[in-house]
Amino acid sequence: AIVSLPTVEAITYGATLEAVTLNGGETDTEGTWQWNADLTQVLNAGTHELAVQFIPTNTAWYNMLDSKVTVTVNKADQTIAWDFTTTEMTVDEVLTLSATATAGEVTFALTDDAATLEGNTLTAVKAGEVVITASQAGNDNYNAAEEVAHTITIHKATPIITWPTLNDVVYGATYDEALQLVGGEHSVEGAFSITNMPADLAQVPAVGEYTFGILFTPAKAESYNEVSDSVTLQVTKQLQTIAWDFADQELLIGNTLTLSATAPAGEVSFAIQPAEGVASLEGN
Repeated sequence: AIVSLPTVEAITYGATLEAVTLNGGETDTEGTWQWNADLTQVLNAGTHELAVQFIPTNTAWYNMLDSKVTVTVNKADQTIAWDFTTTEMTVDEVLTLSATATAGEVTFALTDDAATLEGNTLTAVKAGEVVITASQAGNDNYNAAEEVAHTITIHKATPIITWPTLNDVVYGATYDEALQLVGGEHSVEGAFSITNMPADLAQVPAVGEYTFGILFTPAKAESYNEVSDSVTLQVTKQLQTIAWDFADQELLIGNTLTLSATAPAGEVSFAIQPAEGVASLEGN
């Protein structure tokens, strides 16, 4: 007869009965206890009643005895491993987060606002640093995983720029009239500006070529870098006209006439054709 059943130490989910020893147990005759169950099976976490058998030493006199013992299976611990190594991103870059845990699907959480997170899609939105936390809640056989964190540094992006130009102007235009940027495109919101504007915009630049610095300033300075270049202003000579200061006239032999005409560039010089015979010219 059975006086007391053997005991079993608790095991952790994943272990099989092959490594589990039946301890103690007492009957009214000598013999040994053994499992009467599949030793290769993996039991779910919880308590289980499993069959055992007592094999008497003297099987001629005593029968084998069947009974059951309680086996406690504890939940197993689990870990989370990141499936990527990215530590730096640029604004507008997108990263698909991935991590593996023993018990299944991993969920992600985000601190700071330098990026946004939808499901497992991380989008960088401004310069800064974000910490992503991965967690797994566990299930019937696994305890919740210890959270793991991953830090990513986000850098500003550089806009794509098609630079504007300056129209060529003729002498007489002021800097205010000449320094008007034409065209130009930018991949993000922002504005172009000339960095070294003359102090006196009413000044009229002389004929020649001038180089000015040009800057693109993004509207979201926390997300995008400023970009600079140069632009050229070409001031060309102005066409001018000459205006006579007297009307056509008829002269008699021996008469004189003082020639007079006005030009924007200054003093006017005179010549006659033919140079000799009909009239003579000295100065004006």
